Amino acid sequence: MKIIPVVKKWALNPEFLAGRMSFISGPRQIGKTTLVTEFLKEIGQEKNYYNWDTLTVKRKFAQNPLFFIENIPEPVPTVTDGFPKYWVVFDEFHKHPKWKELLKGYYDEFHHFIRFVVCGSASLDTYRKGGESLLGRYFLFRMFPLGPRDITEGDRFEIGNVWNPNEKPEVQEVSSEFEEAVRSLYELTGFPEPFVMGTREFYNRWRDEHITLLTTEEVRDLSKISDIFRLQTLVFM
Repeated sequence: MKIIPVVKKWALNPEFLAGRMSFISGPRQIGKTTLVTEFLKEIGQEKNYYNWDTLTVKRKFAQNPLFFIENIPEPVPTVTDGFPKYWVVFDEFHKHPKWKELLKGYYDEFHHFIRFVVCGSASLDTYRKGGESLLGRYFLFRMFPLGPRDITEGDRFEIGNVWNPNEKPEVQEVSSEFEEAVRSLYELTGFPEPFVMGTREFYNRWRDEHITLLTTEEVRDLSKISDIFRLQTLVFM
């Protein structure tokens, strides 16, 4: 089952982004990496994905801070329809101590032909608020667990279908497909892996591992809480 979150319609839309970068934040294991790598494959630029958790990318950066230019095939890059022709994705870039200063420099020098996309978990949203300002250079998109429209519409979703709060809402009868999607989400959550697996047994195992991940790495990175065992007990309760 291939599921395409509707957030793609905004976060990876050249016209919606205009000249800005795209920041995509959200919980761990929500599908951010899958979303951007599948997009890069669609446009034939899959080599432009860089995960800053890997030693390979760290080594390349140490040798050449502009290493991502190596995969740009044109000596004098051009634009397409007035928008940057190439996309470069930095995953977990916020873990670099000077990521904002670096990104500001990259953007100011290359934004006329490269669109930068930065993905990260909750810490990205936290770390972007302090230090060097990137104001006016990016749009932030928060990626949430899957919803019924992600499953029933996906890439067929139209931005114009979003309800305008200034208009009177129309009550429509839902389809059986939509109803089934809601039922499955209630049972298996909107996290892609357990939803696609489709069994409650897998979801129970996944949930325990996911809670452990959140209460160790995420809490450790973003807070001064030291009693992780009691925190985990509270979460399980």
